Amino acid sequence: CSIHYMKSWIETFKKSRVWVFLLVGSANTLIGYGIFGLAYKTFGMNYSAALIVAYVLGILISYSNHRRVTFKSTSKHHQAFTRFGLTYLLIYALNAGLLIGLIEWGGLDPLVGQAVALIFVTIVSFVVQRSWVFKS
Repeated sequence: CSIHYMKSWIETFKKSRVWVFLLVGSANTLIGYGIFGLAYKTFGMNYSAALIVAYVLGILISYSNHRRVTFKSTSKHHQAFTRFGLTYLLIYALNAGLLIGLIEWGGLDPLVGQAVALIFVTIVSFVVQRSWVFKS
C-alpha cells in the first residue's frame, strides 16, 4: 500500500512541473545570484542596488525560459509578461524585505542572506507562476 501511495505521489509531483521549474529556476537563480555578486562585490554597489540589477536582468531571462521550457505556455505574450512582471514585483518585495531583515536584524552577510531568502521566494514564485501567470 505504501509503495502504491509513493508511486502515486511521485507521478503527481512530476506532472506538477516542479522538477522542470526547479531545474530552469536553478539556472536562472545562479545567473541572477552571479549578477548580484558581481554588482555587489566587483562593482561596489550596495546590496539593495545589486538586488535591483539582478532582478531586472533575471526577469527577462526567467520569463523566456519558464514560458518556453517549464510551463510550455501558449498564452498571449502581453498577458503572460504583464502577469509575470507583477509576480516579480511581489517576489522582489518579499525578497527585499527578507534580505533587509536577514542582514540588518539577523546579522548575516548579504551574500548569505540572499541565498537564504531565495529558498522562500522560489516556492512563492512557483505557486504564483503555475496558478496565475502560465496557467493552462
